[in-house]
Amino acid sequence: MTKEEQNYATEHLNATGNETMKAIEGLSEKQLKFKPNTESWSIEECIKHIMLSEINIWGGFVDAPMSTEADASRRSEVKMTDAEVTGIMEIGSDKLVTLEYFDPKLRPEAVGITIKEFKDLREEHLDWTKKIDANLRNHYAETPFGIIDVYQAIMFISVHTRRHVMQIKKVKVSPNFPSK
Repeated sequence: MTKEEQNYATEHLNATGNETMKAIEGLSEKQLKFKPNTESWSIEECIKHIMLSEINIWGGFVDAPMSTEADASRRSEVKMTDAEVTGIMEIGSDKLVTLEYFDPKLRPEAVGITIKEFKDLREEHLDWTKKIDANLRNHYAETPFGIIDVYQAIMFISVHTRRHVMQIKKVKVSPNFPSK
């Protein structure tokens, strides 16, 4: 991973964390729980899903691979470009069904607790990304869409967050979205 990549990953994680906070700033409980229809998630459910993803994707695609030895000989196993990895989330449909361990129902606590935990965890991930002195390109995660390197995994997490911020914005402009 180059210094430019490290800076870009850090800036991207920071930006999508800030976008999340801005998208939910000042929303009432009624607004957070509003669902445009029975098939859609509420903003609260989006936030809880983002948090579960931050935990599970980081754990599986960053922490686990970083606990193994770097192995440059495996680079050929990475078939996707950075743009293809991030593009998976950017072109994703709102109709995708999430995996069970990303289901917002797994977080029954109040959304305020989830928001604080997300902010704290994202700050930890930002700090880690700023300080890491390892070649993330030589650590690999096995994903449903193929082998990716840890740099790509960090970008995947960040773009995944952005995807759900866009979903939150769609909920906010839905007909009948509560004014307060």
